Amino acid sequence: MKPILKAGVVIVRDGASEPEVLLVYRGHHDDWSFPKGHCEAGETFTETAAREIQEETGLTVKLVKPLPDMEYGNSKSGKVRLVMYLGTPADKNQKERAEQEADRVVWIPLSKVEATLTYQNLKDYFRRIKKTDFI
Repeated sequence: MKPILKAGVVIVRDGASEPEVLLVYRGHHDDWSFPKGHCEAGETFTETAAREIQEETGLTVKLVKPLPDMEYGNSKSGKVRLVMYLGTPADKNQKERAEQEADRVVWIPLSKVEATLTYQNLKDYFRRIKKTDFI
C-alpha cells in the first residue's frame, strides 16, 4: 500500500523573549499540531506546504529549508509520509487566522511547543529537530 503524502511547515518568528512557533488547534480533532495537509494530484511537496499553510493559517510563508521527513501510521489511512519544512512569515504584518470556526492559530514560545503538541510522535519530532539547531 502506498503511503499517504502530506507536507507541512514549522513556522518560526522572533518573539518577545524567545522564538515562537505557530501551532494549529484543530477543533474537529481536538488536537494541537503543525500546519500541514494532504498533497493534491500533481502538486510538489513545496506547493502543498505553501497551499496548506495559506488555507490553515491565512499566512504566506517563506520556506527556509527542508526538515527531516516523518513517517507514521494513521488508523484511518495507513502509512503517512510527511515532508516538513522550516518557514517564516513572508510578511511580518500578516495576520494569522484559523481555517474553521472551531480551530485556533496560536504563536507558542519555543520552550512550550513540545508540551503543547498533542501527539507523541510530533513531540518527539520537535525535540529531535530542536537539537539540530534548526532555527
